[in-house]
This record gives sequence, C-alpha cells and structure tokens, in this order.
Amino acid sequence: MAAMVDCQRDFNQAIFPVFYDVDPSDVRKQSGLYKAAFASLSQKFTQDPGKVHRWKTAMTTLANSVGWDVRHKPEFREVENVVQKIVKKLNHKFSGFADDLIGVQPRVEGLEKLLKLTSQDDGFRVLGIWGMGGIGKSTLATALYDRISYQFDASCFVENVTKLYKDGGAMSIQKQILRQSLDEKNLDTYSPSEISGIIANRVHNIRVLIVLDNVDELKQLEELAINPKLLCEGSRIIITTRDKHILEAYGANEVHDVPLLSDEEAKELFSRKAFKRDCPRNNYEELIPEVLKYAQRHPLTIRVVGSFLCSRNATQWRDALDRLRNNLEDEITEVLQIE
Repeated sequence: MAAMVDCQRDFNQAIFPVFYDVDPSDVRKQSGLYKAAFASLSQKFTQDPGKVHRWKTAMTTLANSVGWDVRHKPEFREVENVVQKIVKKLNHKFSGFADDLIGVQPRVEGLEKLLKLTSQDDGFRVLGIWGMGGIGKSTLATALYDRISYQFDASCFVENVTKLYKDGGAMSIQKQILRQSLDEKNLDTYSPSEISGIIANRVHNIRVLIVLDNVDELKQLEELAINPKLLCEGSRIIITTRDKHILEAYGANEVHDVPLLSDEEAKELFSRKAFKRDCPRNNYEELIPEVLKYAQRHPLTIRVVGSFLCSRNATQWRDALDRLRNNLEDEITEVLQIE
C-alpha cells in the first residue's frame, strides 16, 4: 500500500481502494484489528520507526481516497461499478489502426516528450500536429491520446472539428468536450452562453487533456471559450491541422511537422496492404520500387495503392502500373480531401 501511494505521488497513477470485509474507518485510523497489528509492528521495528509510520500514513491516505466499501452489498453489482469507473477513468478510444501502425510508436514517444507531462512547473501546454492530408496526423493524435489520457482528471478527443463546426458551430464542439470530459448530459437545453459558462467554470478547474482533430480555421478554436492560459496546471491541448499558421496564431508551445515514412516503413506498410504480410512476395520484388516511387512514402497513398493491387497477380500489376496514375489519382485526391 505504501508503494502504491508512492506511485500515485511520483507518477500520478490513479488508485481506487476497494474495502472488502473491512471497515474503511479501521483502515483510516488503524483501529480494530489494525490497532493490535500495528502495536506489534512498532515493537518489531524499533530501530526503524519511520517504516511503520510510512505504512500508517499510506493506509490513512488510501482510506481517504474515493473508493468502494463493498460490505453487505451484492458483489456482482459492485464489480460492475468498479469496472465502469475504471473504464471511464481510462477513457481510451483505441485507435482502430492496429494493422497500419508502421513507425507510429517512436513518433508518439517523441510527441509525448514535447508535451512534458512529467514537468512539475510547466503550467499548461499546447501541442500542434501539422502536415499534409493523409500523412497520419489523426493516427498519431489518437495513438498519443490512447497512451496518455489516463494521466488526466478528464479527457476528450473531438474528431473532425471542421465538420462539427460547419454543422453546428462552436457550440457543437463544446458539447462534445463536455460530454466526453465531464459526462455532462441534456446539454441541448442550455443556451450558448450557458455552455460557455460551464466550460469556463469547470474545464478550467481540472487537469484536462483536450484533443481537437482536423482544425482548418482559427475561429474554430477561438470560439470554444477555452483560454489555454487559464487552464489548470498540467493540462494539455493537442491540435491537428494542415495549416501551420493556425497553430502559430493560437500560441502553440510546440508544432510538430509530421514526416513522411522512411523507405523501410513505406515498404512494410505497402506489403501489409498489398500482401497482408510484413514483407513482399518474391515474384513482386522488382515491381515494388516502381510502386513506392509513385506513392512517395506518403502513408495514405501507400494504403490506397496497396489495397488497389491486393490479390492481383504480377501480370495484372504490370498492366496496372501503366495506368496507375490516371486510375488512382481521383480516388487518392478524394480521400486526401477528407483526411
């Protein structure tokens, strides 16, 4: 228990105590059965009284934490409550890009360093993820969110901010933030000023992670009633966009330019899409460089081209390569516009 308290203090890990057949008051005060046990421990560790004091302090700390007293209650119901609380705390989206996560892990680790999550005096930070359509901005942001969201009091990932804004203005984005981060319900009954008030009064008072994906205008950020400078210390905002100027005008602390895939990463991704494996088949080796030259190490283009060529034989590949640019240009362009 003392080690758990250390992890909570040093690494901001969450703890939810479950009191099973024990009175939380006895744990908090070291009374009841604990009284005799600690009396015995104090005699045993007379040369190191600090150790026993650390254990007592840990038990008091954990007993004061929000948890569950499951005595005299149906266990199945309490187990469900525990699971729901933990799932809500983690609030993971799970990216759904598991088969395409080529080169993502080291990039996500680099982004995490830019966020400076372990800094004790860095206040809030805004991280911008910038790059051309289809290069993997959303994939990186989602993987990063999955990796770090548990460390915050509340978190939200707002997908396709541009579409939300066009369909319902800033208020539709604000509602997404409140639903995900604060579990607010019945928001349709509130006026725009009331929604802004809830954000200003509640979101600014907790350590929050907000991801705003696919922002294409500065006003989409400015109208959210979220003042980064007023956010609780330790809060983070992550923004993905194709327009670097938006990030600079908003005052992002860091702007990450998403790079193209390396030659090896491009080849591996293409193999997964075209051959459903990590390496190409031997009789296709001479054709791969020509395909990848067209794709230019661009992740989405590689996925589109790889899927187009999947299950075709080598002869069909050669025929397809002759008309690859004309046949796929429209499809790729359409996807890039959406991405």
